[in-house]
Amino acid sequence: MSSTIENPPDCDMWLEAIDAKFYGKGEGFGREQWDQLLGHVTAVTDAPATAFAGELLEAYPDAKVIITTRSEAAWYRSMSGAMGSLYPELYSWRAAFIRLFDAAQRRCDGMMRRFIPAYWGPLKQVPACLKGRMTRHNDEVKQFIAEVEKKTGKKRRVLEYRVEEGWGPLCEFLGKDAPKDTPFPKINDLESFQALVAALRKMAFQRALQRAAFWCAGLIGLPACAWAVSTGGWTVR
Repeated sequence: MSSTIENPPDCDMWLEAIDAKFYGKGEGFGREQWDQLLGHVTAVTDAPATAFAGELLEAYPDAKVIITTRSEAAWYRSMSGAMGSLYPELYSWRAAFIRLFDAAQRRCDGMMRRFIPAYWGPLKQVPACLKGRMTRHNDEVKQFIAEVEKKTGKKRRVLEYRVEEGWGPLCEFLGKDAPKDTPFPKINDLESFQALVAALRKMAFQRALQRAAFWCAGLIGLPACAWAVSTGGWTVR
């Protein structure tokens, strides 16, 4: 999700993929389209990519797969908090105001307003939809892997991993040396996510206010100038 915030034009292609998969509009993506959207990266994680696990596994048969696991209860608490912060904000008056004056936010919100209900369900149903969702998702990914392996006859490289295990298993699986003096990072927890959403919304709101002020000044200033000229308040030479 962070990459769509950093590069809002990506939201346009994600929206095409979402519309094709969940709303039956347009053609689903193949390798060419995924390369266009993701060809510059070496890994994907988080939404909306998680909703396209099957498509990405088929498009990239040689890619390694890391299935992260954790306590279902801990995941549920974290996701409930994240969705509780993000979902209502997408439909708030402030978000509508921002979208009116901020093209980048309009793209991001437009994509998320299509993706979240399709993948997680309507707002009132989100708590129920989240129950057991992590386990179901991981089971779906394993099923996708089995189907692709059967189709291609090629064994997929898969690691089931808990972040508590640290660098060791992860680096071994990726064929990298484990960092000796770098502690394993702890990022993207609920508090960090909520703080990021709040900070981004604040910046977007400030940009929207500045643009709104500019437009209001123009709407008021131009008629005022025209009136002054027409009444002789200003002399045009």
